[in-house]
This record gives sequence, C-alpha cells and structure tokens, in this order.
Amino acid sequence: MTQFSSHRDLFESYLKRDSKLVDFFGLFPGEWDAALEQRSLHPAASWAPEELAELRQWNESMGNSAAALESIGRLGHPGTYVVATGQQAGLLAGPLYTLYKSLTAVKLARELASSRGVTVVPIFWVASEDHDFDEVRTVSWIGRDGELASFRYEPENYQPGVSVFDIPVEPSLKQLLHRFEAETFPTEFKDNLLGTLHRTIEKSANLEELFCRLLLCLMKQYGLVLVSPRLRCVREKSKPVFERELQTPGESSARILQASQAMQQLGYHTTLHREPDDLNCFIYRDRLRCKVKWKHDAVLLLHPFTGEEMERMTQEQALELLASSPWRFSTNVVTRSIVQDAIFPTVAYVAGPGEIAYFPLLRECYGFFHVFMPVIYPRLRVTLIEPRVQHALEKLGISVQEFLSVSTDKLYRQALASQNGGRHERLLQKAQQDMLGLVSELRRQLASDDPAVLNSFEKMEQNVRTSFDKLIERYFDALKKRDRTLRAHVTKADHALRPTGKEQERVLNPYISFLQNYGLQFIQWLDDSLTLNPSVVQYLFLSTLHGRSGGKSSM
Repeated sequence: MTQFSSHRDLFESYLKRDSKLVDFFGLFPGEWDAALEQRSLHPAASWAPEELAELRQWNESMGNSAAALESIGRLGHPGTYVVATGQQAGLLAGPLYTLYKSLTAVKLARELASSRGVTVVPIFWVASEDHDFDEVRTVSWIGRDGELASFRYEPENYQPGVSVFDIPVEPSLKQLLHRFEAETFPTEFKDNLLGTLHRTIEKSANLEELFCRLLLCLMKQYGLVLVSPRLRCVREKSKPVFERELQTPGESSARILQASQAMQQLGYHTTLHREPDDLNCFIYRDRLRCKVKWKHDAVLLLHPFTGEEMERMTQEQALELLASSPWRFSTNVVTRSIVQDAIFPTVAYVAGPGEIAYFPLLRECYGFFHVFMPVIYPRLRVTLIEPRVQHALEKLGISVQEFLSVSTDKLYRQALASQNGGRHERLLQKAQQDMLGLVSELRRQLASDDPAVLNSFEKMEQNVRTSFDKLIERYFDALKKRDRTLRAHVTKADHALRPTGKEQERVLNPYISFLQNYGLQFIQWLDDSLTLNPSVVQYLFLSTLHGRSGGKSSM
C-alpha cells in the first residue's frame, strides 16, 4: 500500500479521475449532464420572496451590481442552478487565490449556461463565521525594494474566539494604507486605489463588510452573488441540517470516520479529523464560537481555544434553542458545504486543492442529510509574472517552470554556470577526472598488492575527490559574492514567484501587489487570459496586459 504524504496526492489523483475515487466523489468535472439531471431530482430549499429580498438588500448594501441583483431574483425560479465557491473573509479581499476562486466560479457558470442552455448563478459564500483570526489578519505584497512586506492587523477591541464578522474595523487599520503608500512605487493607478481603500475602510464596520465590499470592487461586473451565513434567511434555511445533527448525535462523525478509514486503506492521508463524540456545528455563547460535543446524553459547549466547558444542555434544550435562536448555530468544516448545497441548487462547487481533500470524507454525510453533493471543481491555479520578474528570468536564462522546480541555491549555481557557458565548472570537473586518471594509472603501473599501498591509493583518490569538490564549492561561493546583480535577479524572482517558499497565490494580495500597478483592467485581463482548465498551472505574463494578447503558458 502506498502512503501518500499530503492532500496534493489526492488532488493529483482527482485531476486524473482515478477510478478508485468514484465512490467518494460520485461525479467528476465534465460530467455535467449527469450532474444537472441528479441535481434536478434533489431540489434545494425553495426561496420565498421575502428571503430573496433580504439577500438582494444585503448585496446592494455591500455595493453589488444590478447584474447580481437580477441573478438573485433568478434563484427563486425553478430550473436555476448555482456554481458556488467560498472563502474566509481575508483582509483586503485576501490573497490571490480568493480572486481565482471567484473567477473560476464565474467562468464555469458562464460556460455551463452557454453549453447546456440553463440558467446558472455564480455565488460566493463568505465564510465570515470562522474564528481563526490568524488565517485572515495578514496582508502581504512585494515592496519597492523587491522584498516581501507584510502587515498584521492588531485591533484593540478583539476577543479571541469571536467570528470574523464580529471583529471591528478600527482606525489602526489605516496604518496598512500608510505602509502601502510609503513602500510601493508611485503609479498612475495608486492614488485612486488608495482613495477607494480609504473610503471602504471608513464605510465598513467589521471585517466581513470590508471583505465583501473589496471583493465586489474586483468582481461585481460579473454578477457574482455574495452570501453571508449570518443573514436571517440563511440562518432559518440552515435549521433542518442542524436539527438532524442534534437529533442523531454522532452519526455524521461516524460516517466521516468510516470514510477516513476507507481512504487510508487506499493509501491516502486524510486531513479531516473527527472524534466520535463531535457534533458537526458550533454554538455561540457570549459571542464565542464554541465547539460542541455529545457526552453523557448532553450537549456540551467548549471554549474555542482552551476546550473548557462553558455550557451544558440536554438534547431537547438544544433543539429548542435552535428553533428559537438559529443565529446561535454555526456550521463547521463538515456542515458548511452541506448547508450551502441544501439551500441553493448547487451543481458545482469550486474548491482549492486542500479543500478537495475533505470531500471524499463528506459524501456519506451528504446522503445522511439528504442533500445532493455537487461536482467538486478545482479552482484555477495561476502564477503571475510581472515584467521586472520576466526580465530577471531572462537574465538568468531560465523559464518560470524551471525556476519553480529547483531550490534557490541550485538556481545560483545554474545561473552562474550559464553565464560562462558552464566552461569553468566543466574545466574543474575535467581536471578532477584527469587527476583521478593519473592516480589510477600510477596504481596500475606499480601493480602492488600490498594492503598498505592499496589503502594509500584509495585515500589519495578520496582526497582528490574531496579537494576538488571543496574547490568547486568555494569557487562558486566566491563567484556568488562577486556577482551581486545575479544574486539580485534570483532573489527578486524568488520573492515574487514563491514568497516565503509558498505558492504566490497563497501569499500576495491582489490590491497592493497588482491593482496598484495595472488598475482594474487587470481583472478583465485575467478573465480573458485564463482558460477553464484546472488540470494545469497557468503562467500569465503581465507584459502582455496592455497589448491584451493573453500571454499564457501552461504546465
């Protein structure tokens, strides 16, 4: 049995449509006729006019477009389908992959509507109930010195354990804009962008509002509908899922544990861990989003960080609380997507590589809650190459794919070698081989079988190898120290393409890193340049943006 080490192995198997995964996913991307048919046989909850009005009013208050408001009306019509995606409410709209998720959902909805002749609405579920503030409180960008810069939001009125929608936007957040202004080069778009960010911060009371408004600045032209889990209509429509979870405590976790065992038997490492007594929801108490356990026939509310018991209630009391105060209940990693797909006619969900690793464990839970599990569609993966980085790569004589496949130290050596055609390294290697050849010939000529003599020859050969290896290493170290320009090219490309050793899309913020250099046309260029192909990483060269020629290569 092969033991895979991370979600990437499952992700690659999923992209290849591994037959072993059919029982865990059901449908693969591309099986749209079957997905549409099965979705129609499992209708989502109907939307009353007043519920649609609330969703429409909230989207309008966040600054959404007329196209999105019209799409909300279509959610009340039979035969409408949804392509959904979602993400935590990151600071300044989060890192690039949040934008890529949104664009993937829009492009997929557009493609399905065109190819299948159906109405498809793209929605974005704003995961603002999440209480892991550390995941969303940092913004990163490349500064004018070519180094990675970061800002960490430290609000004074923050209580650990509260949801992101309860974290206020305080004046101290404007320190981020001061740093943005000081640490990036002036451009034709910078002043307008700073003005937009200032006004949006002033208008937003909490991080959920700030995220929504800034995401819509990027996406509202595409009719993307935003959904907040704390809307009254969403809370009310979520009740059947929570009710079933409370009435049959431990059943959904048992199904996850069974699926996890089955996946491990196939050789996959699972990342969604459940205990038999876990209830798959959170319950708020004093604004804290408490983990919920079922122990000794009681529902226990535990502190989100310390695990301390904060409240205990009977099953009947929990059900009464749900009926009277649904706003106190929150989804977790298991029920978030299930609630979404119970209340919307979702035919596809756009997920990142890490998210996709969860879904094989959730299929049986979907059945348990009597909800259709949509096609899980991988978000588009993108690496952006700015002109300055493209120039650095050209100076290094290496492609972006090659750059990302090797370590920085190896890049230095390759680049140094390429500058003199590898002549110096080949010269040193040839001298080493010539020296070893002389030692070997000397041993042959002497033809001694004395152990001491043979041992001396072996030591001599080892000394030759060791001495030349050290000479080659020291030569290149000295060359590296002398060639600061070359080092700067490697460092510049490294910080831009894999900041802190991670994928660019997981670190860099679209506003500070790209919109200030290219304006809002950057978003339309992305839409035009990207193909709806999640099986490859798409490399986009921003030198083509003004020419609008696409400039793309794939791996």
